[in-house]
Amino acid sequence: MAQPYVIACDLGTSGVKVIACDVSSGEILGSVTEQYPLYVDGVNAEQDPQDYWNAICRGNRCLTESGLPAADCAGLVFGTQWRGLIPVSGDGKVLRRGIIWMDKRATAEAEELNRALGRDLFCQADYWPKLMWFRKHEPELYQASAYILEPNAFLKWKATGQFYSDITNHYARAYHGERDAFYRIILEKAGLDQKKFPPLCEPSQQIGAVTPEAAAQLGLPAGTPVFGGCCDIPALAIGAGCSRPGDVHAYLGTSGWLGHIQPIDPQATYVPSLDRQHDVGFYGMGVSVGPSTQWMLDTFFREEKERYGKAVWSHLEEQMDRVPAGSGRLLAAPWFFGGRPPLSSAAARGIFFNLNNTHTRIHMLKAIFEGSGYILRQNLETLNASRTEPVASITVCGGGALNRCWMQALADILQVEIKVPVEAQSIGSVGVAYCALVGLGAVENFDSIAQSIRYEHVYQPIPAHFAEYDLLYREFTQLHSRLYDAFAALNI
Repeated sequence: MAQPYVIACDLGTSGVKVIACDVSSGEILGSVTEQYPLYVDGVNAEQDPQDYWNAICRGNRCLTESGLPAADCAGLVFGTQWRGLIPVSGDGKVLRRGIIWMDKRATAEAEELNRALGRDLFCQADYWPKLMWFRKHEPELYQASAYILEPNAFLKWKATGQFYSDITNHYARAYHGERDAFYRIILEKAGLDQKKFPPLCEPSQQIGAVTPEAAAQLGLPAGTPVFGGCCDIPALAIGAGCSRPGDVHAYLGTSGWLGHIQPIDPQATYVPSLDRQHDVGFYGMGVSVGPSTQWMLDTFFREEKERYGKAVWSHLEEQMDRVPAGSGRLLAAPWFFGGRPPLSSAAARGIFFNLNNTHTRIHMLKAIFEGSGYILRQNLETLNASRTEPVASITVCGGGALNRCWMQALADILQVEIKVPVEAQSIGSVGVAYCALVGLGAVENFDSIAQSIRYEHVYQPIPAHFAEYDLLYREFTQLHSRLYDAFAALNI
C-alpha cells in the first residue's frame, strides 16, 4: 500500500538535511545529510549555489534508493539559510558565488545607508548593505542580473523553472502594505532596483512542479508539487509547535537565538515573517554558539573526541555533572567569532574571567554553556519587558538541546521551564516539511501543529541555583562595557 510522503530539504551553512515525512502523521521516514564547502576568510563568506543543488540531488537519491518509492513522493519543499545573495541571468545562470548571511564585507555601505536613512539601522552583515556592495564593486554583474535570489528562491527555480521568493525570505517586497512601503524606501536610498527581485509567494503555496530535467537529477517524478517553503527561523518555530502569538522557542546550533511570534512590525529590518499577519521576532546570539563549543572541543578535548567519537558529549556530561552551578564563579563570554552590534562595534572576542588554580578544562567547558545562557537571559529580559506576562516556558531545539547539562543550566539561569521536543535536532527540517503538508491540506494550518508535539525532556529550574547565577549574570552583563576600550584597541 502506498505511503505518501513529502521531501523537505533543510539547507544550512555547512550542509543540507534531506528528510522524508509521512503525509498522514508527519513522522520522519528517512533522513540524509550532505555537506558542501564554505569559502570564508574572516570577512567574506561565500558558497557556490550549484553545490546546494548537487547536495540536495544526492540526498534525494539516497532516500529513494534506500527503499522509499519515488512514486510516493507527494511534494517537495525547501527551507534555507536566510539573506543570501545569488545573482542570476534571465535563464537562471548563476553569475557569481553566493554571498551568504555571515559575510561582513559591507561596512562602508552600512554606514552610507544609515546616513541616507537618518537612522542607525544596519551593520556590515546586513542584507541591503551587501546588495549595495555588489552594485558598487561588481557593477557589470549587477546590471547583468535579471534577478537577485536568496537560496530558497534559487532552489525553487532549479526544481520548477519558476522565480519566486517566499515571504520569510523576501526583503524587497511584502504583502503587508506598510512593510512593503518601508522596503521601497530602503531600496530607493540604497540605489537598488526592486525589479531585480522575484515575486512573492507564501510558505504553503504551490509555486510549480518538478520539471523533467530536475526530476532526472533529483530522482523524483516529474510533476511533483513544489511549495514556497521558508527560512530557518520560521522553520524552527513551526516545527517546535511555537507558531502561535506569544509562543517562545530557542535554537542552539551553529548560531543561536530566542524567538517569539509577534504582530508584524512594519519597520523591522532584522525579523522574518511567518505569515501575512505575524513575524518571528528573535534575538540573535551571533555565530557564537556552535563554533565556540566546537573550538573548546577541538582545543581542550581532542583526545576524547578521537576516542569517543559521537559519544564524546555523553562522556563530558558525566564530568560536568560534578562541576557546581556557576563553574566555581568562572565567567566565559563566548564571543570568539564576534557578533552583531553592540559587540561587533568593538570587535569583541572570547573571555574567560576569574580563572584560578582550582578550575579545570571541564569548568571552562561548562562556563561556555553558562555564558550562552547569560546572553539568552539578556534577550529574555528584553522580551519580557514587552509582554504583559513573563515567559514561563521555552521550547529549545537544535543540537545544543541534546546536552542535558546545558539545558538544566539554561533552566536555572533563565528561571523558566525548558522543554526539549522529540527529534530536537531535526525540528527545523520538520517545520519545513509542514509547509508542504499544509499546502497539501494534510494539516489545517501551522497553529494546529502544537497539538502533535511530543517532548523528550522537560527541565524545571532548581531554586537553590538562582542566587549564584543571579550574581554571575550581573557581572557578565558588565564585561563588554568594561572591556570596550581594550577590544577596540586590539581588534579594530
